[in-house]
Amino acid sequence: MPIEIRELIIRATVDNHTGNKNTNAPELAAQNGLDSRQEDRIVARCMEQVMEYLRMQSER
Repeated sequence: MPIEIRELIIRATVDNHTGNKNTNAPELAAQNGLDSRQEDRIVARCMEQVMEYLRMQSER
């Protein structure tokens, strides 16, 4: 009997301070000229694009 998944919700929590193998991540962001506000905007825009793509796929 097939199972149909109509909605999938994925939640994640990222903690940069514990268990981070890449300890120079803040320095890399600074080298790239990104501050935390810019990073937040980039992440938000990416999420918008992913949600739009998923919405388009569900309308088919």
